Amino acid sequence: MNLPVDQWDALAIPIIVAKLPTITQQAWGMSRTTNQIPPLADLLAFLETRAHSLVGIVWRTMESKPKSDGKTATLQYRGTSQADHKRPGSRLMRTNLIATTPGHCQFCNDASHQIGNCTRLLACSPAERFTLLKGSNLCFNCLKPGHSTQACGSTNCRICNGRHHTLLCRSSPAQTPPLQEAEPGWHPTTCNRVILLATAQIRILNGFGDIDSCRALCDPGSQVSLMSTRYFNQLALRKQKSALQIQGVGSGNRSYTNGRAVLRIFSTVNASLGLDVEFYIINKIISAIPVAPIMENCWQHLRNLPLADPKFGETGVIDALLGSDVWGQLLADGIVRGVLDDPVAQNTQLGWVVFGPAEATVHNYKAEQSMALRVEAPDERVDDLLHRLFESKEIDMAKGDKLAAVDLCECIFMSTHKRFDDGSYCVQIPFTPDAPPLGNSHQMALRQFHQLERKLASNSELRQRYVAFMREYEQLGHMHPIQHNSGDPSQAYYIPHHAVMAKFRVVFNASAKTSNGISLNDTQLAGPPIQDLLLNLLLRFRQHRIAFTADVEKMFRQVKVDERHRQWQQILWRESSDQPIRTYQLATVTYGTTSGTYLAVRAMQQCGRDNSYKLSDELRARRR
Repeated sequence: MNLPVDQWDALAIPIIVAKLPTITQQAWGMSRTTNQIPPLADLLAFLETRAHSLVGIVWRTMESKPKSDGKTATLQYRGTSQADHKRPGSRLMRTNLIATTPGHCQFCNDASHQIGNCTRLLACSPAERFTLLKGSNLCFNCLKPGHSTQACGSTNCRICNGRHHTLLCRSSPAQTPPLQEAEPGWHPTTCNRVILLATAQIRILNGFGDIDSCRALCDPGSQVSLMSTRYFNQLALRKQKSALQIQGVGSGNRSYTNGRAVLRIFSTVNASLGLDVEFYIINKIISAIPVAPIMENCWQHLRNLPLADPKFGETGVIDALLGSDVWGQLLADGIVRGVLDDPVAQNTQLGWVVFGPAEATVHNYKAEQSMALRVEAPDERVDDLLHRLFESKEIDMAKGDKLAAVDLCECIFMSTHKRFDDGSYCVQIPFTPDAPPLGNSHQMALRQFHQLERKLASNSELRQRYVAFMREYEQLGHMHPIQHNSGDPSQAYYIPHHAVMAKFRVVFNASAKTSNGISLNDTQLAGPPIQDLLLNLLLRFRQHRIAFTADVEKMFRQVKVDERHRQWQQILWRESSDQPIRTYQLATVTYGTTSGTYLAVRAMQQCGRDNSYKLSDELRARRR
């Protein structure tokens, strides 16, 4: 990024901004006029300025009520408490407000009542009230002076949730009873209006030959038909591979299908219908609908109709979606309407589907449950990538069996490792407690060794490098010849080996299957990933002007394997075909085994812990 090493603004700013409220993040973004990386001082100055501008704002939720004696009232900001005030170092922000005389009406200037109880105003219709108050310089949302409707912090209309006072609502009766003053605090928006989506009960033939039924959403706005993974698994049918990308409004949340299947659907009211539909399988289609229950039998125009979903007013799970690919085949002539704001019935091959506005039987349900809106900025993907770049992901210690395996692997290491006088470490292979017995691996290893010999015989340069590698392996004491044991084959494992040419080395294949299909790697614990995170390495690399790197030569082979476990690391080898094939045991941790990486890294960490007392920063030495 062409920044000096001693400047960390580019790292600190994304981390700080991610902790800010969304509205403050947006304000910070709007304040930037160039694409250059800003200095940290600019962000701190912006936050200080914004904090000062917010000091005079009084949140709607207050712990103490304003005094009604016309004197100065002290209001406490939401999110603070007396306990926070008493905490050392905490600051409790307060603001002093001059309370308006409680008996002063802003409409008729009568001191005996407030505007909400004004008989002159209540005698008028909502339209007349609006006309009378139009020139009074009052906020139409709270009927108080001093600010505009757009800047008002009071709640909306309690009838239609509009941005006006309840007395001005055109949906309210002409004569509105006096309203009591609301208790200060946070009042969620309430609403009784529900928008019904067209649903139908369909029947599907499952894998057992029985008829299964589910609730389907009729959505001509969808290009394909969908089915939930949960319901498809319940049908016990086969599916084909598919990875179709599904996008919603604004292309915000993207998801992918995990298969597709062609299923035949039937109607619950039309016995002659049998339609093949291609369903794309997705984890979840939509939340349960409708968001609040309604009365199905309160509309005269819907009575005596053979409904596609007789329980369209009950909240239920949607397991299928019928898109525009089949909607044209399902449509039929006929549509029934009621009065204004009544749901509409559309005739289809599945029966009459009902959709449109309705009134919930549960009053004052939370309106935010009825609509989910996601606004995605054009550069949101960039922000997400930056957030993930600076986020340190912790190791995902899964639950249950995985966590138990991690603990067991560490327990085996701590109870079995030992250190020799020369400073080297010796470990045992961590086998799974329920490891299956191994089959005969000698014949498999012998067959692959003969293949290797034929390959080496045809390439003299490869043979020379292979022989030199194996000689060094034996000279360093990393493998020893033994007598071939023709006893129980399940008590030994012969590892096949071959050459890798990119950077020449001999690779040992501990995943080779024995006669019963079990390999050595199938019987070992992998251990947790205990290597340091790459992000931590990069951050440490940039903390100092000069960085040192080092490599542990033959790192895996620096750690010895207990003699009692070397029988599981045997190989076949000879330098020329005129020599007898001999059996060797590998005396060190072998690269290519399941537990090899864990054992090598864990031994190195143990070495740091055992020698940490020799360094000035003992805690740092232990961590590294």
